[in-house]
Amino acid sequence: MEEKTLATSKQNYWLAVLLAWGIPELFGFYLYFIVDEFPEDEVIRYGMILGPLACGLLVLFMLAKVELAITDKRVYGRASFGCRVELPLDSVTAIGTSFMKGIAITTASGSIKFRCIKNRDEIYDVVSKLLMERQTSKMVFNEPSPADELKKYKELLDTGAISQDEFEAKKKQLLNVLIGFRQLNEK
Repeated sequence: MEEKTLATSKQNYWLAVLLAWGIPELFGFYLYFIVDEFPEDEVIRYGMILGPLACGLLVLFMLAKVELAITDKRVYGRASFGCRVELPLDSVTAIGTSFMKGIAITTASGSIKFRCIKNRDEIYDVVSKLLMERQTSKMVFNEPSPADELKKYKELLDTGAISQDEFEAKKKQLLNVLIGFRQLNEK
């Protein structure tokens, strides 16, 4: 069976650039207008121009290659600084949202964050749905089948632990459950 892509990320750099440029810029304004100890030309050069420019470029370099794709079998893409990530869907234990429009995908070995994703909520919903489907399918398979239950009650009848009437009542009940399962699967 071929792998089906369910969602892919769309980039949103505005928030990252705003924070990376804006915070150092505010610090430069603070030094320029409030603190009188620093030379004015140094504050303008480093605190208001070079500092924000360096921070902005660093954030763009860090987030430029961030991408995320969700398929019916795996989660893959590139995290910060272009680090390749490929996780089988069975290894994903949880998903959450994080700072700067980010997605945090958790596995047994840790959490991986993908930042500045414009369609974060869509990706969150897709992965949450896949995790819920996996959880409910595991719950169904952990229950004994009606055939196994019937076999167990037959053994109890053979050993004399239950009467023939009790066995027939349980048999009828289990067959009704089995018919119900088949009708659900046919829909």
